[in-house]
Amino acid sequence: MSYASIEVTESSSRQTYLYLLTGADFSLYFTNAQKTISATIDAVAYDFSHPRGGISHSEFAESQDAGRTATTLSVSLLNTLFKKHKEYPPHGDTTLVIYRQNELTGDPYKIWSGTVFSPRIEGVEAQFECLTDFELMARSEGLNDTFQSLCNWFLYDYPCPVNKANWKAITAVVSLDTENFTVTVSGASGQVADYFTAGYIEAANGDKRTIIDDVVSGVNHVLTLQQNFPSTTLRAGDAADAYPGCDRAFSTGQVKFGAETGSGAGCGTNHVQTNQNPHEVGRLQ
Repeated sequence: MSYASIEVTESSSRQTYLYLLTGADFSLYFTNAQKTISATIDAVAYDFSHPRGGISHSEFAESQDAGRTATTLSVSLLNTLFKKHKEYPPHGDTTLVIYRQNELTGDPYKIWSGTVFSPRIEGVEAQFECLTDFELMARSEGLNDTFQSLCNWFLYDYPCPVNKANWKAITAVVSLDTENFTVTVSGASGQVADYFTAGYIEAANGDKRTIIDDVVSGVNHVLTLQQNFPSTTLRAGDAADAYPGCDRAFSTGQVKFGAETGSGAGCGTNHVQTNQNPHEVGRLQ
């Protein structure tokens, strides 16, 4: 057998893997094989191509130990996946499904699925930590009342991806009640109650007050402040900018601020939560 024949035989005997990557605005189909692989998955036909610089993943275990189920996906810095994850704010969660194909024309078998996280750079490669939902839940301690960990970011401040300028509501002061620490404003009739809770209101001179409650009254919002404004700063008829607040729950970042958090991907908290109190029954059900 010639050297060339031996080389072809060894290459064709390697395990073929298919990588199906789906993001908020893109889908990528890669294979570690040196040729394009056509395969049908769930009645959908795909062409998996070999990316420039190659693609590979680290070994993982099918184990009840959540810490052993992760894998590291390695791609070139020229890969579209890396370019997508350099964007800020984040585009949204990217899911990865790995299939094994025992023969070039054989059926693909799903062997791993999970979420792709931000990469670290190793030379000319980008290495993505990829976690299963099982491990994400294992990492989530949660709170006693909601079983959910809260976001670590401060709203409107980096690394929170929410841009304050995009959320300003220009309001007009209708009245002030200094005994009850409330300011009634108009101009935000399209917002629901508690929209501004945990946010703040800013006077024309830049003086700010934190909003601790937001009640809708007709077309106006009655905002309860942590502290009154000086009478020389804010009066009835003045304009004031109101900014919505965040309770730091993942659902708030996903829904309320989803346009800038990538539907929650940019939140500084875990998007997979336990369904039981982890402080009483353990982290996983």
